[in-house]
Amino acid sequence: MSINELQHRLLCDLRKLNLPIEEVEIYLRPFSKTYYGRYYPVMNTKMGVKPKIYVYPFEKDGTVMTYTQILKTVIHEFCHHLQYSRGHTRIKGIMHDTHFWSLYNKYNSLADKLNMFGGVVYEV
Repeated sequence: MSINELQHRLLCDLRKLNLPIEEVEIYLRPFSKTYYGRYYPVMNTKMGVKPKIYVYPFEKDGTVMTYTQILKTVIHEFCHHLQYSRGHTRIKGIMHDTHFWSLYNKYNSLADKLNMFGGVVYEV
């Protein structure tokens, strides 16, 4: 599966989960020692700039994580977007509150129910 095919599969699955993919830009990035994914909100949406989700699907040795790991990372970052863009007030110092975990579990359960988890990504 190429990087373009991986991105296409992710977008298709996110649509099936009814996540608002048109609200964000999703990027697949090289390996990161620190992160699996990052969410960058936009402070001024009047400029036409969308929030960004960066996903780091590569292991240190260059191999690609399983599709399940990658999709769960994207869902995780999307939950940050849903909280941020829907007016949820985050308590300082608490990145993952009960509201976040409720969203995350909801979308993970739906993805599991729709048999989205599983599969290995090859030749990216």
